[in-house]
Amino acid sequence: RSGYLAAPGTYRARMEVWQSETRSVLGEQVFTVKPLDISDETAIDGVRIELAEFQAKTAELVRSVSGTVRNVEEIRGRIASLEKALFNTSKAMPDHHKELRQLSDSLYTIEVKLTGDETISSRFELTPWSINERVNSIVFGHWASLSPVTETHKQAYEIAKAEFDLLRRDFLRLKEQLQAFEVSVDGIGAPWTPGRLPEMQQ
Repeated sequence: RSGYLAAPGTYRARMEVWQSETRSVLGEQVFTVKPLDISDETAIDGVRIELAEFQAKTAELVRSVSGTVRNVEEIRGRIASLEKALFNTSKAMPDHHKELRQLSDSLYTIEVKLTGDETISSRFELTPWSINERVNSIVFGHWASLSPVTETHKQAYEIAKAEFDLLRRDFLRLKEQLQAFEVSVDGIGAPWTPGRLPEMQQ
């Protein structure tokens, strides 16, 4: 995904080469980005400032949402590894399996809110917009634009931000619960799984 358009101003580009921990500057170029005053609206400084601020704000939301998507994928892998490990743990009790299923179900709920329900969309059924989809609609809708920020994009941002704040809170709580579960299964001698450093049993 490319970034949003650079704001008008003076910039500096430098080419460097790193070799054996030594940095050499090959060249430097100063250049100016000029605004395209293609309409009366885009020529207004206030419009440019608002656009730049909104794009910077949405870029931060994109960074946070994208990072959370990757983190959710990592947690899904850890849970899958724990499921296999429990079947190879002689001291594992039904309650261990039940607790892990509950963690998996909670993660699935977060995944659906974050990236959508693939089981429904794969059947070409309509699904509510996920947080990631809503954020992408903002990015693709205005990052390459010089026009003023639309009310639709402003509302989309507010909705996505509010939903993401709640989801992030739930996800952090789930991660804490998973870490506590990993400690408990380590105590019954479960095999190593990603994200765990097994303690030596005395």
